[in-house]
Amino acid sequence: MDMTDNRGGLGGGRMNWLKRNKRWLLIALVLVVCGGGTWLYLGQREASGSSKDTELTAKVTKGTIKSSVSGTSQLQPVETKTIQAPQEAVIEKINLTKNMDVKEGDVLVVLTSATLNNNMSKAQATLATLKAELDDIADQMNSLQTVSPINGVITLASGLDAGVELNRKAKIGTVSDNTKLVVTLPFLMEDAQQFHEGDSVELTIDSFMMTKSGKVTSIGKDPKPDLKGNRLLDVEITVENDATMDAGLKVTGKVATSTGTAESKKEGTLAYSQTVNILAGVSGTIEQLNVKSGDYVQAGQLIAVIANPSINNDYLNKKTSYDQQQLSIDTLQEQLDALTIKAPFDGVFSTDFVNQRFNVLTSLVPGTKVTSATQFGGVASMKTMTLGIQVDELDLPNIKTGMSVNVSVDSVKNKTFKGEVTQVSTVGTTTNGVTYYDVVVTVSNPDGLKYGMTATGEILIQNKENILMIPLEALQTRAGKYYVKIKNDDGTYEEQHEVKIGIRSKTNVEITEGVTEGQTVVIPIQTKTQTMSSSDVQRLREQFQQGGQNGQMPGGGQFDPAMMQQFQQGGGGGGTRGGGGSAGTGGGQR
Repeated sequence: MDMTDNRGGLGGGRMNWLKRNKRWLLIALVLVVCGGGTWLYLGQREASGSSKDTELTAKVTKGTIKSSVSGTSQLQPVETKTIQAPQEAVIEKINLTKNMDVKEGDVLVVLTSATLNNNMSKAQATLATLKAELDDIADQMNSLQTVSPINGVITLASGLDAGVELNRKAKIGTVSDNTKLVVTLPFLMEDAQQFHEGDSVELTIDSFMMTKSGKVTSIGKDPKPDLKGNRLLDVEITVENDATMDAGLKVTGKVATSTGTAESKKEGTLAYSQTVNILAGVSGTIEQLNVKSGDYVQAGQLIAVIANPSINNDYLNKKTSYDQQQLSIDTLQEQLDALTIKAPFDGVFSTDFVNQRFNVLTSLVPGTKVTSATQFGGVASMKTMTLGIQVDELDLPNIKTGMSVNVSVDSVKNKTFKGEVTQVSTVGTTTNGVTYYDVVVTVSNPDGLKYGMTATGEILIQNKENILMIPLEALQTRAGKYYVKIKNDDGTYEEQHEVKIGIRSKTNVEITEGVTEGQTVVIPIQTKTQTMSSSDVQRLREQFQQGGQNGQMPGGGQFDPAMMQQFQQGGGGGGTRGGGGSAGTGGGQR
Protein backbone atom coordinates (compact mmCIF):
# COMPACT_ATOMS: atom_id res chain seq x y z
CA MET A 1 0.00 0.00 0.00
CA ASP A 2 0.97 3.60 0.41
CA MET A 3 3.18 2.67 3.36
CA THR A 4 5.55 0.81 1.02
CA ASP A 5 5.80 3.85 -1.24
CA ASN A 6 6.38 6.08 1.68
CA ARG A 7 9.26 4.00 2.98
CA GLY A 8 11.01 4.49 -0.30
CA GLY A 9 12.06 7.94 0.96
CA LEU A 10 11.09 11.46 0.10
CA GLY A 11 12.42 11.22 -3.44
CA GLY A 12 10.51 8.03 -4.11
CA GLY A 13 7.25 9.45 -2.74
CA ARG A 14 7.55 12.55 -4.88
CA MET A 15 8.23 10.45 -7.96
CA ASN A 16 5.19 8.29 -7.27
CA TRP A 17 3.09 11.41 -6.75
CA LEU A 18 4.29 12.87 -10.05
CA LYS A 19 3.45 9.63 -11.84
CA ARG A 20 -0.03 9.54 -10.43
CA ASN A 21 -0.73 13.22 -11.18
CA LYS A 22 1.16 13.56 -14.44
CA ARG A 23 -2.01 13.81 -16.46
CA TRP A 24 -3.45 16.56 -14.25
CA LEU A 25 -0.21 18.56 -14.26
CA LEU A 26 -0.18 18.56 -18.03
CA ILE A 27 -3.80 19.76 -18.08
CA ALA A 28 -3.00 22.59 -15.61
CA LEU A 29 -0.01 23.77 -17.63
CA VAL A 30 -2.06 23.75 -20.80
CA LEU A 31 -4.74 25.79 -19.08
CA VAL A 32 -2.19 28.37 -17.90
CA VAL A 33 -0.69 28.77 -21.35
CA CYS A 34 -4.08 28.85 -23.03
CA GLY A 35 -5.44 31.30 -20.46
CA GLY A 36 -2.53 33.69 -20.96
CA GLY A 37 -2.85 33.49 -24.70
CA THR A 38 -6.58 33.99 -24.53
CA TRP A 39 -6.09 37.07 -22.36
CA LEU A 40 -3.61 38.56 -24.84
CA TYR A 41 -5.97 37.85 -27.69
CA LEU A 42 -9.05 39.25 -25.99
CA GLY A 43 -7.14 42.32 -24.83
CA GLN A 44 -6.16 43.12 -28.40
CA ARG A 45 -9.62 42.26 -29.71
CA GLU A 46 -11.31 44.61 -27.26
CA ALA A 47 -9.38 47.52 -28.72
CA SER A 48 -10.85 46.78 -32.14
CA GLY A 49 -13.53 44.28 -32.92
CA SER A 50 -15.43 43.96 -29.65
CA SER A 51 -15.84 47.76 -29.33
CA LYS A 52 -18.29 47.62 -32.19
CA ASP A 53 -20.69 45.67 -30.03
CA THR A 54 -20.39 47.80 -26.83
CA GLU A 55 -19.22 51.31 -27.87
CA LEU A 56 -21.15 54.47 -26.92
CA THR A 57 -21.34 57.39 -29.33
CA ALA A 58 -22.68 60.91 -29.28
CA LYS A 59 -23.33 63.63 -31.84
CA VAL A 60 -21.64 67.02 -31.89
CA THR A 61 -24.57 69.34 -31.22
CA LYS A 62 -25.26 73.00 -30.66
CA GLY A 63 -26.63 74.13 -27.35
CA THR A 64 -26.13 76.19 -24.21
CA ILE A 65 -23.55 75.68 -21.49
CA LYS A 66 -23.89 77.53 -18.26
CA SER A 67 -20.69 77.53 -16.25
CA SER A 68 -21.26 78.04 -12.55
CA VAL A 69 -19.86 77.20 -9.14
CA SER A 70 -22.11 76.46 -6.20
CA GLY A 71 -21.84 75.84 -2.50
CA THR A 72 -24.09 75.39 0.52
CA SER A 73 -23.85 76.82 4.02
CA GLN A 74 -25.86 78.80 6.57
CA LEU A 75 -26.97 82.41 6.22
CA GLN A 76 -25.39 84.88 8.58
CA PRO A 77 -26.39 88.53 9.19
CA VAL A 78 -23.87 91.15 8.12
CA GLU A 79 -24.52 93.28 11.19
CA THR A 80 -24.69 91.75 14.64
CA LYS A 81 -24.03 93.34 18.00
CA THR A 82 -23.95 91.81 21.44
CA ILE A 83 -25.95 93.73 24.04
CA GLN A 84 -23.88 93.82 27.22
CA ALA A 85 -23.19 95.94 30.29
CA PRO A 86 -20.39 98.45 29.61
CA GLN A 87 -19.19 98.26 33.22
CA GLU A 88 -20.23 97.24 36.71
CA ALA A 89 -23.61 98.78 37.45
CA VAL A 90 -27.12 98.15 38.74
CA ILE A 91 -30.09 97.48 36.46
CA GLU A 92 -32.58 100.33 36.80
CA LYS A 93 -34.90 99.36 33.95
CA ILE A 94 -35.00 96.57 31.35
CA ASN A 95 -37.23 96.49 28.27
CA LEU A 96 -36.27 93.12 26.79
CA THR A 97 -37.94 89.79 26.10
CA LYS A 98 -36.33 86.60 24.84
CA ASN A 99 -37.13 87.33 21.17
CA MET A 100 -38.36 90.68 19.90
CA ASP A 101 -38.15 93.11 17.00
CA VAL A 102 -36.32 96.37 17.73
CA LYS A 103 -35.90 99.73 16.05
CA GLU A 104 -32.72 101.77 16.02
CA GLY A 105 -32.58 103.94 19.15
CA ASP A 106 -35.03 101.89 21.21
CA VAL A 107 -34.00 101.92 24.90
CA LEU A 108 -33.29 98.31 25.82
CA VAL A 109 -31.65 98.57 29.26
CA VAL A 110 -31.06 101.44 31.72
CA LEU A 111 -28.21 100.99 34.21
CA THR A 112 -27.02 103.22 37.04
CA SER A 113 -23.62 103.57 38.72
CA ALA A 114 -23.13 105.49 41.97
CA THR A 115 -19.38 105.50 41.40
CA LEU A 116 -19.72 107.14 38.01
CA ASN A 117 -22.15 109.74 39.28
CA ASN A 118 -19.83 110.65 42.16
CA ASN A 119 -16.82 110.88 39.87
CA MET A 120 -18.75 113.15 37.53
CA SER A 121 -19.71 115.55 40.34
CA LYS A 122 -16.10 115.84 41.48
CA ALA A 123 -14.85 116.30 37.94
CA GLN A 124 -17.34 119.07 37.20
CA ALA A 125 -16.38 120.93 40.39
CA THR A 126 -12.70 120.72 39.44
CA LEU A 127 -13.48 121.96 35.95
CA ALA A 128 -15.38 124.98 37.32
CA THR A 129 -12.36 125.91 39.47
CA LEU A 130 -9.99 125.58 36.53
CA LYS A 131 -12.33 127.67 34.38
CA ALA A 132 -12.36 130.51 36.93
CA GLU A 133 -8.56 130.41 37.19
CA LEU A 134 -8.16 130.37 33.43
CA ASP A 135 -10.53 133.33 33.02
CA ASP A 136 -8.60 135.23 35.69
CA ILE A 137 -5.29 134.69 33.88
CA ALA A 138 -6.97 135.77 30.64
CA ASP A 139 -8.13 138.99 32.36
CA GLN A 140 -4.59 139.60 33.57
CA MET A 141 -3.26 139.17 30.07
CA ASN A 142 -5.79 141.71 28.83
CA SER A 143 -4.53 144.12 31.52
CA LEU A 144 -1.01 144.07 30.12
CA GLN A 145 -2.23 146.93 27.96
CA THR A 146 -4.08 149.39 30.20
CA VAL A 147 -6.73 151.47 28.43
CA SER A 148 -9.11 154.20 29.55
CA PRO A 149 -12.57 152.88 30.44
CA ILE A 150 -14.39 156.17 29.65
CA ASN A 151 -13.93 159.58 28.16
CA GLY A 152 -12.58 162.11 30.65
CA VAL A 153 -9.65 163.64 32.44
CA ILE A 154 -7.04 161.26 33.82
CA THR A 155 -5.30 161.64 37.10
CA LEU A 156 -2.29 159.30 37.55
CA ALA A 157 -1.37 157.76 40.88
CA SER A 158 1.45 159.43 42.77
CA GLY A 159 4.93 158.24 41.74
CA LEU A 160 3.71 156.30 38.70
CA ASP A 161 6.30 156.14 35.93
CA ALA A 162 7.98 153.69 33.49
CA GLY A 163 9.99 150.97 35.24
CA VAL A 164 7.85 150.98 38.37
CA GLU A 165 6.92 147.50 39.72
CA LEU A 166 3.19 146.94 40.26
CA ASN A 167 1.05 144.32 41.86
CA ARG A 168 -2.25 143.44 40.21
CA LYS A 169 -4.28 145.56 42.71
CA ALA A 170 -2.13 148.69 42.35
CA LYS A 171 -3.93 151.90 41.29
CA ILE A 172 -2.70 153.47 38.07
CA GLY A 173 -5.04 156.48 38.26
CA THR A 174 -8.59 157.73 37.78
CA VAL A 175 -10.51 158.99 34.78
CA SER A 176 -13.28 161.52 35.41
CA ASP A 177 -16.03 162.38 32.98
CA ASN A 178 -16.00 166.23 33.11
CA THR A 179 -18.70 166.72 30.49
CA LYS A 180 -21.29 166.67 33.27
CA LEU A 181 -21.08 167.83 36.87
CA VAL A 182 -23.33 166.89 39.76
CA VAL A 183 -24.12 168.46 43.09
CA THR A 184 -26.36 167.52 46.03
CA LEU A 185 -28.23 170.39 47.74
CA PRO A 186 -30.55 170.22 50.82
CA PHE A 187 -34.07 171.77 50.57
CA LEU A 188 -36.92 172.06 53.03
CA MET A 189 -38.93 168.89 52.92
CA GLU A 190 -42.18 170.71 52.13
CA ASP A 191 -40.47 172.39 49.17
CA ALA A 192 -38.61 169.31 47.92
CA GLN A 193 -41.80 167.31 47.92
CA GLN A 194 -43.08 169.61 45.18
CA PHE A 195 -40.05 168.92 42.91
CA HIS A 196 -40.06 166.50 40.02
CA GLU A 197 -37.20 164.85 38.14
CA GLY A 198 -36.22 167.07 35.24
CA ASP A 199 -37.29 170.31 36.93
CA SER A 200 -34.99 173.21 36.13
CA VAL A 201 -32.62 174.43 38.85
CA GLU A 202 -30.78 177.74 38.83
CA LEU A 203 -27.30 177.21 40.19
CA THR A 204 -25.23 180.08 41.53
CA ILE A 205 -21.49 179.50 41.59
CA ASP A 206 -19.88 180.91 44.70
CA SER A 207 -17.21 183.57 44.14
CA PHE A 208 -18.24 183.82 40.48
CA MET A 209 -20.90 186.23 39.43
CA MET A 210 -22.62 183.69 37.17
CA THR A 211 -25.42 181.19 37.21
CA LYS A 212 -25.88 177.89 35.41
CA SER A 213 -29.01 175.90 34.67
CA GLY A 214 -29.22 172.37 35.90
CA LYS A 215 -31.89 169.68 36.26
CA VAL A 216 -33.24 167.66 39.12
CA THR A 217 -32.10 164.04 38.67
CA SER A 218 -33.25 162.55 41.99
CA ILE A 219 -35.02 163.46 45.24
CA GLY A 220 -34.10 161.91 48.56
CA LYS A 221 -36.61 159.96 50.65
CA ASP A 222 -35.10 160.25 54.10
CA PRO A 223 -35.47 163.72 55.77
CA LYS A 224 -32.62 165.12 57.87
CA PRO A 225 -33.00 167.78 60.60
CA ASP A 226 -30.95 170.95 60.71
CA LEU A 227 -29.91 173.02 63.70
CA LYS A 228 -33.11 175.07 63.50
CA GLY A 229 -35.33 172.06 63.68
CA ASN A 230 -36.22 172.07 60.01
CA ARG A 231 -36.58 168.81 58.10
CA LEU A 232 -34.48 168.72 54.96
CA LEU A 233 -34.36 166.43 51.86
CA ASP A 234 -31.27 166.04 49.63
CA VAL A 235 -31.86 166.80 45.94
CA GLU A 236 -29.31 165.69 43.28
CA ILE A 237 -28.81 168.11 40.41
CA THR A 238 -26.90 167.61 37.15
CA VAL A 239 -25.45 170.41 35.05
CA GLU A 240 -23.84 170.24 31.60
CA ASN A 241 -20.24 171.51 31.68
CA ASP A 242 -19.59 174.21 29.12
CA ALA A 243 -15.89 174.25 30.05
CA THR A 244 -16.42 177.16 32.45
CA MET A 245 -16.83 174.94 35.48
CA ASP A 246 -14.86 172.27 37.21
CA ALA A 247 -15.21 169.93 40.10
CA GLY A 248 -14.74 171.49 43.53
CA LEU A 249 -16.68 174.69 42.95
CA LYS A 250 -19.27 175.68 45.60
CA VAL A 251 -22.84 176.34 44.39
CA THR A 252 -26.34 177.04 45.70
CA GLY A 253 -29.63 176.41 43.97
CA LYS A 254 -33.14 177.73 43.43
CA VAL A 255 -36.20 175.88 42.14
CA ALA A 256 -39.46 177.54 41.10
CA THR A 257 -42.57 175.92 42.62
CA SER A 258 -46.29 176.61 42.54
CA THR A 259 -46.06 178.51 45.80
CA GLY A 260 -42.91 180.52 45.00
CA THR A 261 -39.17 179.89 44.84
CA ALA A 262 -37.48 177.27 46.96
CA GLU A 263 -33.83 177.90 47.88
CA SER A 264 -31.29 175.37 49.10
CA LYS A 265 -30.48 175.72 52.77
CA LYS A 266 -26.80 174.96 52.26
CA GLU A 267 -24.28 175.09 49.44
CA GLY A 268 -22.87 172.03 47.80
CA THR A 269 -19.69 171.09 45.90
CA LEU A 270 -19.67 170.30 42.17
CA ALA A 271 -18.27 166.88 41.35
CA TYR A 272 -17.67 164.93 38.15
CA SER A 273 -20.70 162.86 37.15
CA GLN A 274 -18.54 159.69 36.68
CA THR A 275 -15.13 158.82 38.02
CA VAL A 276 -13.53 155.41 37.32
CA ASN A 277 -10.45 153.99 39.02
CA ILE A 278 -7.87 152.31 36.80
CA LEU A 279 -6.16 149.35 38.50
CA ALA A 280 -3.15 147.46 37.15
CA GLY A 281 -5.02 144.12 37.02
CA VAL A 282 -1.73 142.24 36.60
CA SER A 283 1.55 142.19 38.39
CA GLY A 284 4.56 143.36 36.42
CA THR A 285 6.68 146.32 35.43
CA ILE A 286 5.44 149.45 33.70
CA GLU A 287 7.13 149.20 30.35
CA GLN A 288 5.44 152.19 28.75
CA LEU A 289 3.38 155.16 30.10
CA ASN A 290 1.59 157.20 27.43
CA VAL A 291 -0.25 159.96 29.42
CA LYS A 292 0.23 162.41 32.25
CA SER A 293 -2.18 163.69 34.87
CA GLY A 294 -4.74 166.17 33.60
CA ASP A 295 -4.78 164.81 30.04
CA TYR A 296 -8.17 164.30 28.45
CA VAL A 297 -8.44 160.69 27.24
CA GLN A 298 -10.94 158.78 25.11
CA ALA A 299 -12.53 155.49 26.08
CA GLY A 300 -10.23 152.64 24.89
CA GLN A 301 -7.15 154.87 24.65
CA LEU A 302 -3.88 153.15 25.66
CA ILE A 303 -2.69 154.43 28.99
CA ALA A 304 0.21 152.11 29.87
CA VAL A 305 1.94 148.83 28.90
CA ILE A 306 2.89 146.35 31.64
CA ALA A 307 5.44 143.57 31.15
CA ASN A 308 5.01 140.11 32.74
CA PRO A 309 7.29 137.44 31.14
CA SER A 310 5.68 134.41 32.83
CA ILE A 311 2.01 135.05 32.27
CA ASN A 312 1.84 133.41 28.81
CA ASN A 313 3.21 130.16 30.20
CA ASP A 314 0.84 130.42 33.15
CA TYR A 315 -2.05 130.66 30.73
CA LEU A 316 -0.89 127.75 28.57
CA ASN A 317 -0.36 125.49 31.59
CA LYS A 318 -3.74 126.34 33.01
CA LYS A 319 -5.38 125.85 29.60
CA THR A 320 -3.79 122.39 29.35
CA SER A 321 -5.13 121.43 32.76
CA TYR A 322 -8.54 122.72 31.82
CA ASP A 323 -8.60 120.81 28.51
CA GLN A 324 -7.49 117.60 30.19
CA GLN A 325 -10.20 117.94 32.78
CA GLN A 326 -12.75 118.57 30.04
CA LEU A 327 -11.63 115.35 28.33
CA SER A 328 -12.07 113.50 31.61
CA ILE A 329 -15.59 114.83 31.90
CA ASP A 330 -16.32 113.90 28.29
CA THR A 331 -15.12 110.37 29.00
CA LEU A 332 -17.24 110.16 32.13
CA GLN A 333 -20.22 111.46 30.21
CA GLU A 334 -19.74 108.83 27.51
CA GLN A 335 -19.63 106.17 30.22
CA LEU A 336 -22.79 107.54 31.78
CA ASP A 337 -24.50 107.70 28.38
CA ALA A 338 -23.45 104.10 27.72
CA LEU A 339 -25.43 103.02 30.79
CA THR A 340 -28.53 103.66 28.70
CA ILE A 341 -28.23 100.80 26.21
CA LYS A 342 -30.07 101.38 22.93
CA ALA A 343 -30.72 99.25 19.85
CA PRO A 344 -27.85 99.96 17.42
CA PHE A 345 -30.02 99.38 14.33
CA ASP A 346 -33.33 97.93 13.17
CA GLY A 347 -33.40 94.17 13.60
CA VAL A 348 -34.19 91.27 15.88
CA PHE A 349 -33.12 90.90 19.51
CA SER A 350 -32.67 87.42 20.91
CA THR A 351 -30.98 85.88 23.93
CA ASP A 352 -30.08 82.92 21.68
CA PHE A 353 -27.23 84.95 20.22
CA VAL A 354 -25.38 84.59 23.54
CA ASN A 355 -26.90 81.45 25.07
CA GLN A 356 -29.09 78.99 23.17
CA ARG A 357 -29.70 76.74 26.16
CA PHE A 358 -30.80 79.25 28.76
CA ASN A 359 -32.80 82.49 28.77
CA VAL A 360 -30.32 84.83 30.48
CA LEU A 361 -33.04 87.45 31.07
CA THR A 362 -34.60 85.37 33.84
CA SER A 363 -31.81 86.44 36.19
CA LEU A 364 -31.50 90.02 34.94
CA VAL A 365 -34.19 92.10 36.63
CA PRO A 366 -34.29 95.69 37.99
CA GLY A 367 -32.08 96.03 41.07
CA THR A 368 -29.68 93.30 39.94
CA LYS A 369 -25.99 94.19 40.10
CA VAL A 370 -24.16 93.25 36.90
CA THR A 371 -20.48 93.15 36.12
CA SER A 372 -18.77 94.56 33.09
CA ALA A 373 -19.56 92.60 29.88
CA THR A 374 -22.61 90.87 31.34
CA GLN A 375 -24.52 89.79 28.23
CA PHE A 376 -28.24 90.40 27.79
CA GLY A 377 -28.47 88.99 24.24
CA GLY A 378 -27.75 90.24 20.75
CA VAL A 379 -29.30 92.28 17.97
CA ALA A 380 -28.98 91.17 14.33
CA SER A 381 -29.95 93.17 11.27
CA MET A 382 -31.95 91.18 8.75
CA LYS A 383 -31.54 93.72 5.94
CA THR A 384 -28.48 92.03 4.48
CA MET A 385 -27.23 88.46 4.92
CA THR A 386 -24.01 86.73 3.96
CA LEU A 387 -23.45 83.21 2.69
CA GLY A 388 -19.96 81.75 2.93
CA ILE A 389 -19.25 79.01 0.40
CA GLN A 390 -16.10 77.08 -0.49
CA VAL A 391 -14.81 76.79 -4.05
CA ASP A 392 -12.19 74.50 -5.54
CA GLU A 393 -8.81 76.01 -6.34
CA LEU A 394 -9.41 75.23 -10.04
CA ASP A 395 -12.53 77.42 -10.04
CA LEU A 396 -10.98 80.28 -8.05
CA PRO A 397 -9.42 82.18 -11.01
CA ASN A 398 -12.88 82.51 -12.59
CA ILE A 399 -14.53 84.11 -9.54
CA LYS A 400 -14.42 87.89 -9.12
CA THR A 401 -16.09 90.28 -6.72
CA GLY A 402 -19.27 91.74 -8.14
CA MET A 403 -20.38 88.52 -9.84
CA SER A 404 -24.08 87.71 -9.67
CA VAL A 405 -25.20 84.83 -7.48
CA ASN A 406 -28.51 82.99 -7.45
CA VAL A 407 -29.34 81.96 -3.90
CA SER A 408 -31.94 79.33 -3.08
CA VAL A 409 -33.07 78.52 0.44
CA ASP A 410 -34.24 75.07 1.45
CA SER A 411 -37.12 76.36 3.53
CA VAL A 412 -38.32 78.97 1.01
CA LYS A 413 -39.66 77.02 -1.94
CA ASN A 414 -39.92 78.29 -5.53
CA LYS A 415 -38.05 81.50 -4.84
CA THR A 416 -34.58 82.65 -5.79
CA PHE A 417 -32.79 85.53 -4.05
CA LYS A 418 -30.25 87.69 -5.81
CA GLY A 419 -26.78 87.93 -4.33
CA GLU A 420 -23.37 89.26 -5.19
CA VAL A 421 -19.81 88.08 -4.57
CA THR A 422 -18.35 90.62 -2.13
CA GLN A 423 -15.21 88.86 -0.93
CA VAL A 424 -12.82 86.23 -2.30
CA SER A 425 -10.29 84.75 0.10
CA THR A 426 -6.62 84.54 -0.86
CA VAL A 427 -5.81 81.93 1.79
CA GLY A 428 -6.93 78.37 1.11
CA THR A 429 -7.72 75.34 3.27
CA THR A 430 -6.50 71.93 2.11
CA THR A 431 -8.67 68.88 2.72
CA ASN A 432 -7.80 65.41 1.37
CA GLY A 433 -5.30 66.93 -1.04
CA VAL A 434 -7.77 69.49 -2.47
CA THR A 435 -7.47 73.18 -1.65
CA TYR A 436 -10.64 75.21 -1.13
CA TYR A 437 -11.08 78.96 -0.84
CA ASP A 438 -13.83 80.84 0.98
CA VAL A 439 -16.08 83.12 -1.05
CA VAL A 440 -18.51 85.48 0.69
CA VAL A 441 -21.84 86.17 -1.00
CA THR A 442 -23.95 89.12 0.15
CA VAL A 443 -27.70 88.63 -0.17
CA SER A 444 -30.35 91.32 0.03
CA ASN A 445 -33.11 90.25 2.35
CA PRO A 446 -36.43 91.87 1.43
CA ASP A 447 -38.34 89.21 3.31
CA GLY A 448 -38.35 85.57 4.25
CA LEU A 449 -34.70 84.97 5.19
CA LYS A 450 -33.75 84.17 8.76
CA TYR A 451 -30.49 83.80 10.63
CA GLY A 452 -29.02 80.29 10.25
CA MET A 453 -31.15 79.12 7.31
CA THR A 454 -29.43 76.65 4.97
CA ALA A 455 -28.93 78.18 1.51
CA THR A 456 -27.16 77.31 -1.71
CA GLY A 457 -25.39 79.96 -3.75
CA GLU A 458 -24.78 79.43 -7.46
CA ILE A 459 -22.13 81.78 -8.85
CA LEU A 460 -22.72 82.33 -12.55
CA ILE A 461 -19.32 82.41 -14.26
CA GLN A 462 -20.27 82.13 -17.94
CA ASN A 463 -23.37 81.44 -20.00
CA LYS A 464 -22.78 80.61 -23.68
CA GLU A 465 -25.57 79.86 -26.14
CA ASN A 466 -25.61 78.20 -29.60
CA ILE A 467 -22.16 76.66 -29.23
CA LEU A 468 -20.75 73.29 -30.39
CA MET A 469 -20.55 70.81 -27.53
CA ILE A 470 -20.00 67.14 -26.74
CA PRO A 471 -20.38 65.02 -23.60
CA LEU A 472 -17.53 65.59 -21.20
CA GLU A 473 -16.77 61.82 -21.17
CA ALA A 474 -15.91 61.91 -24.89
CA LEU A 475 -12.99 64.30 -24.30
CA GLN A 476 -9.52 62.83 -23.87
CA THR A 477 -6.39 64.66 -22.83
CA ARG A 478 -2.75 63.86 -23.35
CA ALA A 479 0.34 66.03 -22.88
CA GLY A 480 -1.70 69.18 -22.42
CA LYS A 481 -3.73 68.69 -25.60
CA TYR A 482 -7.32 67.55 -26.10
CA TYR A 483 -8.55 64.77 -28.40
CA VAL A 484 -11.71 62.97 -29.42
CA LYS A 485 -12.26 59.69 -31.21
CA ILE A 486 -14.22 60.37 -34.43
CA LYS A 487 -16.46 57.75 -36.01
CA ASN A 488 -16.82 58.51 -39.68
CA ASP A 489 -19.94 57.86 -41.71
CA ASP A 490 -18.27 54.91 -43.44
CA GLY A 491 -17.66 53.18 -40.10
CA THR A 492 -13.96 53.99 -39.91
CA TYR A 493 -12.38 55.69 -36.90
CA GLU A 494 -10.00 58.56 -36.30
CA GLU A 495 -8.48 57.54 -32.99
CA GLN A 496 -6.86 60.83 -31.87
CA HIS A 497 -8.53 63.84 -33.46
CA GLU A 498 -7.20 67.01 -31.83
CA VAL A 499 -9.72 69.67 -30.75
CA LYS A 500 -9.72 72.92 -28.79
CA ILE A 501 -12.15 73.51 -25.95
CA GLY A 502 -13.90 76.41 -24.26
CA ILE A 503 -16.05 76.38 -21.16
CA ARG A 504 -17.44 73.26 -19.59
CA SER A 505 -20.23 72.19 -17.29
CA LYS A 506 -20.59 69.03 -15.23
CA THR A 507 -21.85 67.11 -18.29
CA ASN A 508 -20.75 68.92 -21.47
CA VAL A 509 -17.76 70.74 -22.86
CA GLU A 510 -17.59 73.41 -25.55
CA ILE A 511 -15.55 72.57 -28.68
CA THR A 512 -14.21 75.76 -30.25
CA GLU A 513 -12.17 74.13 -33.03
CA GLY A 514 -11.76 70.69 -34.63
CA VAL A 515 -15.29 69.34 -35.19
CA THR A 516 -18.51 70.31 -36.91
CA GLU A 517 -22.11 69.93 -35.94
CA GLY A 518 -23.46 66.43 -36.58
CA GLN A 519 -20.15 64.54 -36.40
CA THR A 520 -20.08 61.40 -34.27
CA VAL A 521 -17.66 61.00 -31.38
CA VAL A 522 -16.98 57.81 -29.45
CA ILE A 523 -17.24 57.74 -25.66
CA PRO A 524 -14.47 55.41 -24.42
CA ILE A 525 -15.44 52.44 -22.22
CA GLN A 526 -12.82 51.23 -19.78
CA THR A 527 -13.01 47.72 -18.28
CA LYS A 528 -10.79 46.67 -15.42
CA THR A 529 -9.74 43.16 -14.33
CA GLN A 530 -8.63 42.02 -10.94
CA THR A 531 -4.91 42.30 -10.36
CA MET A 532 -3.05 39.28 -8.93
CA SER A 533 -0.05 40.06 -6.79
CA SER A 534 3.38 38.42 -7.18
CA SER A 535 2.95 36.68 -3.81
CA ASP A 536 -0.26 35.07 -5.05
CA VAL A 537 1.58 33.84 -8.17
CA GLN A 538 4.37 32.38 -6.03
CA ARG A 539 1.88 30.60 -3.78
CA LEU A 540 0.21 29.05 -6.84
CA ARG A 541 3.56 27.78 -8.12
CA GLU A 542 4.27 26.18 -4.76
CA GLN A 543 0.94 24.43 -4.94
CA PHE A 544 1.96 23.00 -8.32
CA GLN A 545 5.28 21.80 -6.96
CA GLN A 546 4.15 20.52 -3.58
CA GLY A 547 0.68 19.29 -4.56
CA GLY A 548 -1.40 17.71 -1.78
CA GLN A 549 -0.27 20.08 0.95
CA ASN A 550 -3.64 21.79 1.11
CA GLY A 551 -5.78 18.76 0.27
CA GLN A 552 -6.12 16.42 -2.68
CA MET A 553 -7.21 17.25 -6.16
CA PRO A 554 -8.20 14.36 -8.40
CA GLY A 555 -5.22 12.06 -8.24
CA GLY A 556 -3.67 13.70 -5.17
CA GLY A 557 -3.66 17.59 -5.22
CA GLN A 558 -5.88 20.72 -4.98
CA PHE A 559 -5.57 24.34 -6.24
CA ASP A 560 -7.21 27.55 -4.99
CA PRO A 561 -10.08 27.85 -7.51
CA ALA A 562 -10.16 31.67 -7.48
CA MET A 563 -6.43 31.87 -7.98
CA MET A 564 -6.51 29.29 -10.71
CA GLN A 565 -9.21 31.21 -12.56
CA GLN A 566 -7.28 34.46 -12.26
CA PHE A 567 -4.07 32.82 -13.34
CA GLN A 568 -5.78 31.41 -16.39
CA GLN A 569 -7.25 34.84 -17.26
CA GLY A 570 -4.01 36.77 -17.38
CA GLY A 571 -1.01 35.16 -15.79
CA GLY A 572 -1.38 37.20 -12.58
CA GLY A 573 -0.69 40.83 -13.69
CA GLY A 574 -4.07 42.27 -14.65
CA GLY A 575 -4.62 46.06 -15.09
CA THR A 576 -6.84 48.17 -17.31
CA ARG A 577 -8.03 46.36 -20.42
CA GLY A 578 -8.91 47.85 -23.75
CA GLY A 579 -5.50 49.14 -24.73
CA GLY A 580 -4.01 49.78 -21.30
CA GLY A 581 -2.96 47.79 -18.25
CA SER A 582 -0.05 45.53 -17.34
CA ALA A 583 0.69 42.02 -18.53
CA GLY A 584 0.99 39.03 -16.16
CA THR A 585 4.09 37.67 -14.49
CA GLY A 586 6.94 37.81 -16.87
CA GLY A 587 4.90 39.94 -19.26
CA GLY A 588 5.41 43.72 -18.83
CA GLN A 589 3.46 46.75 -20.04
CA ARG A 590 1.43 46.16 -23.17
